[in-house]
Amino acid sequence: MNARGMALFLVVGGLTAFAACSKETNGTDDDDVTTTTTGTGTGTGTGTGTGSGMTIDVTQGSSTQTVELGSLTPFTCGAVDCVYVDDIILSAFPAVTITSESADFVASDGYNPSSSGNCSSLVPVAGSNLDKGWVTVLTRDLLWDASLSYPNCLKVTDLAEIIIAP
Repeated sequence: MNARGMALFLVVGGLTAFAACSKETNGTDDDDVTTTTTGTGTGTGTGTGTGSGMTIDVTQGSSTQTVELGSLTPFTCGAVDCVYVDDIILSAFPAVTITSESADFVASDGYNPSSSGNCSSLVPVAGSNLDKGWVTVLTRDLLWDASLSYPNCLKVTDLAEIIIAP
């Protein structure tokens, strides 16, 4: 296989592998249902990751802690590493009881899912669902388990902050 054929093979193969973790839509609009691979969070908030340099701020009341995603134990989501939302929160605030909390999300560009009419009733997300959300380690994209049937407005690209409250 020549170099051009190999490059095409690698690009197509990479996109196919990533699709297993990213959203699928039926092509109608931005508020289609998000579908992703399934999984559940460990709820431990600990890990030995490799250090990606990507961080997310977690805010509780007036306190904000910065979490390096690479410091958490990742799992493979398609062809990329992901970490669970509940693990991110517990890394910042280990004493928090996840199921007693709820979470809102803010992208680096200021996007907040509650600003979308289709998501305003779903945000903040109940603590019982936070183990069904994950963030890609290298791009900070927030994805959700398909069983939740969340619309695409809850998929946050380049997540910058998680805000938790009881």
